[in-house]
Amino acid sequence: MTVGFMSSYKRLDRLCRDLYPEARNGISGYIEDMQRHPANAHRVPGWREDCDRLKHYRWIRNQIAHEVDADEENMCSCGDVEWLDHFYQRILNRTDPLALAFRMSCPVKRKETAPSVSAEDTMPDSEVKNSRPAGCAVLLIAVLAVMVTTAVWLGC
Repeated sequence: MTVGFMSSYKRLDRLCRDLYPEARNGISGYIEDMQRHPANAHRVPGWREDCDRLKHYRWIRNQIAHEVDADEENMCSCGDVEWLDHFYQRILNRTDPLALAFRMSCPVKRKETAPSVSAEDTMPDSEVKNSRPAGCAVLLIAVLAVMVTTAVWLGC
């Protein structure tokens, strides 16, 4: 019976390396980043459990890779593979611990009920490009006119 633990572990490890630059060491880097922010264990539900499971699976991976008598069949179960695959999906869905912690640390944005549409959104791209410099020029002329009027009024 092939469990598929190593395939799932390697796939998750690659994803951690690709998506989390601070996790350059894949799952180990992800764990280290979790450990650098212990306060999140109180803010993010399941933080400790996820960290403990990742550490355990890293230990299993090291046992399989380095110990003579260790292999997937006697070290892990299908449930372990399912957890790794589920955690992989959580990262993709941005519901993993680090993503949740990041979201909690960002200021809350006001959600609009309907998307606002500006005049620029309804203009063709060529008109949008041309309207921006004209808007700046009009503003510059208005500022200069106010300055000249003020200078004349003050008698300079």
